[in-house]
Amino acid sequence: MKTQGADVTAVQASGAPGAYQFNVTVKSPDTGCQQYADWWEVVSADGKLLYRRVLLHSHVDEQPFTRSGGPVPIQADTVVWVRAHMNTDGYGGVTFKGSVSNHWSSMSAALMVMRATRLRWFSLESLRKRWPISSSLPKPG
Repeated sequence: MKTQGADVTAVQASGAPGAYQFNVTVKSPDTGCQQYADWWEVVSADGKLLYRRVLLHSHVDEQPFTRSGGPVPIQADTVVWVRAHMNTDGYGGVTFKGSVSNHWSSMSAALMVMRATRLRWFSLESLRKRWPISSSLPKPG
């Protein structure tokens, strides 16, 4: 059964350049140990992982939930993506894009892929699962 992805619903950052602390709020379809959001992360505009906050258990009775993490080694004007991950389906929910000195805006994962083609948000296999190509299409000619 296909689940929805984990959504980032809020991002706050505090601290000093080169060592920001992030508070990230996630809403996810957790059901227990078999299905839960297992991390959130901060990724640079060119796709480099800057920080990952591992979540060690499900949050069935605490939705949405906020967890802090850091230090994240960025400058105030560095644009980053904040995304969450499900242990069952990977990435695919709502993500946030922004910088500490500017505002944060939410974006669906599908739109993010279209807008930020340099980012490798999905493995080829997960893209195939999300958008399968029908084998019943007529062959050309």
